[in-house]
Amino acid sequence: MIIAFLVLVVLFGLFGWWNQAPAPITFFGWHYETSVGLAVIVPLILGLVIGFGISWGKQQLLRTQLRNAEARTKAAEAKLREIDRQREIASDQQDQEQER
Repeated sequence: MIIAFLVLVVLFGLFGWWNQAPAPITFFGWHYETSVGLAVIVPLILGLVIGFGISWGKQQLLRTQLRNAEARTKAAEAKLREIDRQREIASDQQDQEQER
């Protein structure tokens, strides 16, 4: 994973280096002059950072939901064991009463 990341960093760096031709950027009335490489790489990096942030937030939400589901499952299993134990006690009491 780290090797793939480093390869992409080198490729994007080379792209930015090789594409230094000036390019005018106009966005909502804002004008700026930059290189073609930066005009492509900066939005790409911003998109990656924003996407990572959204993904990380969703992952944290899913982890919380998983922990809650695991806690509910453990509580349900404990309740089921208690019901089984009560049935065994009731069954044993019935057997003792029938033997009398």
